[in-house]
Amino acid sequence: MKKRKLRKGAAALLLTMAVLLLASVLYLIFNFNIHFVGAKSIHENSAKYKTRNCLVFYPEGENDGKQVAKQICSQNNKKDAIYDYVLKPYGDYRMVDYGTGLNYFVDTDNKQLKIDKQLAGDKAQQIISDFIRYTAKKSGMEEAFHVDYLKKTAPSNIELENISYTIEGDDALVEVKDFEMTLRIPLKYLQSELGINLGYSNTIYQKPRFIDPTRPMLAFTFDDGPNIETTSKIVDTLALYDGVGTFFCLGQRMRVDKEIPFIKMVIEKGNEYGSHTQSHRDLTKLSESEAKEEIMTPANDLKDGFGYQMQLYRPPYGSRNSYVDDLSPLTAIIWNVDSEDWNSRDKEAIKNKVYSEVDENDIVLFHDIYESTAEAIEDIVPYYVDKGYQLVTVSELMTALGIKEDAAYFAGR
Repeated sequence: MKKRKLRKGAAALLLTMAVLLLASVLYLIFNFNIHFVGAKSIHENSAKYKTRNCLVFYPEGENDGKQVAKQICSQNNKKDAIYDYVLKPYGDYRMVDYGTGLNYFVDTDNKQLKIDKQLAGDKAQQIISDFIRYTAKKSGMEEAFHVDYLKKTAPSNIELENISYTIEGDDALVEVKDFEMTLRIPLKYLQSELGINLGYSNTIYQKPRFIDPTRPMLAFTFDDGPNIETTSKIVDTLALYDGVGTFFCLGQRMRVDKEIPFIKMVIEKGNEYGSHTQSHRDLTKLSESEAKEEIMTPANDLKDGFGYQMQLYRPPYGSRNSYVDDLSPLTAIIWNVDSEDWNSRDKEAIKNKVYSEVDENDIVLFHDIYESTAEAIEDIVPYYVDKGYQLVTVSELMTALGIKEDAAYFAGR
């Protein structure tokens, strides 16, 4: 009796093993693809990932190439597809290019460049914030023009660890999971933020700007700066609400080691700079050579400092005539609303003056050297954004109104 039970147990075990063996054979039959036998990458030391209908080679080394390979296979709709990669040089890096859009960078040791890990700090958050707002506005998202959305997408609310990227041409396609958006950001801008060499020449960051021609606009302008303390506050307020301004600087306030690097940062946030002359002299009372020197010295300082080319200037006291217009290489910008912040030096008085006079397409005069102006701007900017106004540079307003760039002067509506 005992022997019979043992024989039955052995038979059951053999049957189980046979079933498992058959299952293994069937798995191999249905998953083995003769098309992949002997397939090799054009590169040595390549790893591979395969499914029944897809084979992807990727650089063997310290990278997440397998994850990209899995993604390629998951999107594959071909039978017996084989994907190999090309290594394209980008400065100190190489792009792993499959021709599918799912590309990434590796260094010479095949260590993958992690844009989401490399990006850090305020400037990186600013870039992501800029492109979120630009993309949302360009897509026609109504809420993107309103205060609540602009606050939600402020740089301080951007979680850099929640982004990933692929490469397409000269752009990084950055996926921002928190906002369910994919942003197209030029690699030349990311290069300086990552502190790496991707082979692009150094360039000033240009904040992407979408202006809806059907919405009202205002141009806020600021004279007599920069004053790093107060100008910073004004710039930060404008940036919080995706607004920009035009700053007319005095050359005598611009030191190479302090104000000029600061001005570069202001410009990178989408603002514009013009000359307010070197020493605030009445241009109509100067000789031609003196007037030109007064106008162009600040412009030349910024061009020499970081390659910025001014297009505008504001004559001190608004004093200009045909003589000055003819000699100036830059367009004179006057104003049609004066906040009189220079006179009142009072936050509430500044606000009341602006609220009572400002209308669409106005150029508003402020001075960024006063603390009271910086405080007033904190209320004025969201007030007008909430009313549907777009805060633009003077150049953007001129373009929207069809004013030629080489106009002798412009004074708003």
